[in-house]
Amino acid sequence: MLIPFSMKNCFQLLCNCQVPAAGFKKTVKNGLILQSISNDVYQNLAVEDWIHDHMNLEGKPILFFWQNSPSVVIGRHQNPWQECNLNLMREEGIKLARRRSGGGTV
Repeated sequence: MLIPFSMKNCFQLLCNCQVPAAGFKKTVKNGLILQSISNDVYQNLAVEDWIHDHMNLEGKPILFFWQNSPSVVIGRHQNPWQECNLNLMREEGIKLARRRSGGGTV
């Protein structure tokens, strides 16, 4: 698979490894472990979306590690005015981001 040049600066391939069959319902031939080299929440969410939209995830597990600078990520249908203390976040320089999927605030 070809990865666009701009994406190569976002993450590093840790390993393309064999996944052990023991203890798993379905066995797979191999998996992929990626680690983000960015602490930017917006960039990490964009890479996650790119992986979802452009990589064949069927039968090939992908583990994507990332660590963000202080931020709050809300789900698709959440209201930031109800979920977050926006004034405190602004004072502390904490970023607010929304991911495309549902789920709770992290």
